[in-house]
Amino acid sequence: MRRNQFFKHFRLAYCLFLLLLAACTPSPTPFATPEMPTPTQALPTATAVPPTRTKASPTRTQPPPTPEVSEMPDLSLMTVNTLTSISTYGPWTAEVLLASFVEKDYARLMLHRVDERGYLWWKPYEEWSESGLGDSLLSEFYWSVDGRFLYFAHKGAAHPCGFPFTTNLRRVDLNDGSLTDIPLTGIGLDDITISPGAEILAYRTEDGILVYELETGQTRTLSFKWPQDYYTIVGAYAWSPDEMELGFSVTEALCGMPGEPRSSLQVIHVETGEVRAADDQDTWLYLPEKVSVDPIASAVIALQDYLNSLYWGGHGGLDDYTYERAADLYAGSYETLVEMNPGIDPDDRVAFLRHACEVNGFQCLRLYDVISSNLGRPENDARLVFFTVRLMNPDGSLFALGSCCGSEAEPPQTRFGFTVRQMEDGTFKVLHLPPYVP
Repeated sequence: MRRNQFFKHFRLAYCLFLLLLAACTPSPTPFATPEMPTPTQALPTATAVPPTRTKASPTRTQPPPTPEVSEMPDLSLMTVNTLTSISTYGPWTAEVLLASFVEKDYARLMLHRVDERGYLWWKPYEEWSESGLGDSLLSEFYWSVDGRFLYFAHKGAAHPCGFPFTTNLRRVDLNDGSLTDIPLTGIGLDDITISPGAEILAYRTEDGILVYELETGQTRTLSFKWPQDYYTIVGAYAWSPDEMELGFSVTEALCGMPGEPRSSLQVIHVETGEVRAADDQDTWLYLPEKVSVDPIASAVIALQDYLNSLYWGGHGGLDDYTYERAADLYAGSYETLVEMNPGIDPDDRVAFLRHACEVNGFQCLRLYDVISSNLGRPENDARLVFFTVRLMNPDGSLFALGSCCGSEAEPPQTRFGFTVRQMEDGTFKVLHLPPYVP
């Protein structure tokens, strides 16, 4: 009996000891929750030398410090867009919020991971910037094949014709959260391309194609002689399946002038620098003959011709810029114009566009600049190009569309979207009417 009482008292004392030990031990820090954390640390200083690649998957279980921003935006007063990219090499999702108000832009990059270790998120990049000619927006993502890095680029469109260019390329280390600037040495108003596995960066320089090994930071230039007659646009990049060849279009752009730009499709070997013209065997290019020209260059010329034709059609005409030309360049719906103008012959497209600009309240204005241009996926060997643009008042000032019916609840709108589609015959036509003021 005494033996049983001894063990009973011993078990009771041992349980009390465990309770006291647990009370004195700090509890583990939980994973971050979806609420927005308070910024605590300035943006890490970027380095130019990439870290050595490792095949290990990300092991971090707590978010790194987030960059400090002096002012959080009131999104109710801003024009907001979002972008999302999901890594094919790991459990990561990138989400970008882009907001603009008059002449200021705000960008925020969030990273999320959900796996057997739980839920992790953090904010590796955030900034305010001034909006204006030549600005660029965070718009493209590239994930490394080993699952360690996310690269993201800032892209814009050159004034006034909207040819794409890249201003910044940054990398997030998904192991430690560090942010690194990738130098774009020697780049002009040009776009970049990164191989599908995010191993090689390439872009046009004055002497040819610069190749940057993202793992080691080593660079080399593949010689190529660019045409000199007109401003040359290089784009429509495509990588061969083994990533040993790079296809690209070379377009001698005729911005603001009637007629199609001259273009050719080239292939360069990224190791030897050997250059050749693309042929029918290069099926990986996904660019048949009728889309071998740079689609963004062709689409922006079509958009500019369309807007000029609508504007000058109502201002006495100028050369080839007439309502007839606008009707040839417009491939969108006439349903709204038919409802607004029941007395017009349903087949008279020119009359509908004339009434749209001169009677119905559509703001037929010239192009001020192109804020962004994005290439959609091919559809039946054709292309869709999405533009965000600003328009110009007749006196040259920036056009702003106020709130409906005198309301001041929303800020004036200065950015407008247009979609340009490549038709079956290879030409590019606009799918949207200009902004409407009731």
